[in-house]
Amino acid sequence: MIVNALSFFGSIIGYFTGKFTEEELKSGRIYFEILKIAVLTLLTLFIFLKNFNLLLLTIGIILGFILRYEYFYFGVLLTQNLNFLNAGLVFLYGLPYGTLAFHKKSFKTLFYSAVFFSIGSLAVFFDYNLMSFAAGGMISVLAFNIISLNRIM
Repeated sequence: MIVNALSFFGSIIGYFTGKFTEEELKSGRIYFEILKIAVLTLLTLFIFLKNFNLLLLTIGIILGFILRYEYFYFGVLLTQNLNFLNAGLVFLYGLPYGTLAFHKKSFKTLFYSAVFFSIGSLAVFFDYNLMSFAAGGMISVLAFNIISLNRIM
């Protein structure tokens, strides 16, 4: 559970990074978005290499269009398959995520992410492998991030 908390800590560090580098955020926003997409893609690919269930993937994709908080799916993922690669990638994802949250002046986004991360962590009580569900949700979030990147460009 401590590794889960440390992986979420990346978004808080990113928020404070954005606070101290406010001038560079305007010109570097696109790079932070690209970094988010790259890390989310890697994380999703690593899940597919480990586990694949089409039904759970489909449910995750559908729910991902409704519930767009990626940290919910990160919480599910880290409770189902806790390894340092996944936790490290979630930490790396949090750095640009928190920086962009500061750029948008949205501390509320970080709060909601923490709440949904905690809710997703309750998946530890299910005796079923939900990694494909988490991958499906992350695919939907990835699609929204790519659409958002196209709007910036």
